[in-house]
Amino acid sequence: MLSDEAEVGPLSCSACEPGTYMHLDGASSCFQCPENTVTEEYGSTGLQDCNCRYGHFSPKGTNGT
Repeated sequence: MLSDEAEVGPLSCSACEPGTYMHLDGASSCFQCPENTVTEEYGSTGLQDCNCRYGHFSPKGTNGT
């Protein structure tokens, strides 16, 4: 078992993949970042972790959200 996974009874919990995030406890899947944004690491916990991909920018700031 990887260090970012945990056994919870018959279930297992895994970190969200890069490009996704989860801000809720007990969810069954992760949310995709908005178009042309991505997270850099596993286990992102919020939309604020989704940053513009290389070659893209946001007039709102660094992450476009």
